Amino acid sequence: MIISVKITDSQIKEKDTVIIYSQVLQNRVQCGNVVTTVRNRQVLTKIVNQTENSIELQPVDLGSLLYEKFEETKIQVCTKFTEGPDSENRVQLLEKSLRLQHLNKEEYQSLKNIFIEFSDVFIRR
Repeated sequence: MIISVKITDSQIKEKDTVIIYSQVLQNRVQCGNVVTTVRNRQVLTKIVNQTENSIELQPVDLGSLLYEKFEETKIQVCTKFTEGPDSENRVQLLEKSLRLQHLNKEEYQSLKNIFIEFSDVFIRR
């Protein structure tokens, strides 16, 4: 069942968003978690009667519930990419950094092709 809840808190203004937390209102009557907007100094919330009996619910105001004013914040993520040395220069740096004298011509060329294809994977220290 959805009920209307009066706003008595002067801090809560029209069109504010409010979070009402799950809580027990009466014996076996519970209010569910709800995010709702203030309209006409009231908000709507849902309640659950966990019994099969009908109940009479007293008018509820927001001050008697556990709630929080929802504050929206804008976040801007800035990412700066810095380019490293170009690919050819990087391959030359890798060649100078590694001991390759013991390789024959075929092994050397194979390794150089790997440097060229995957130069961004190697980390020079």
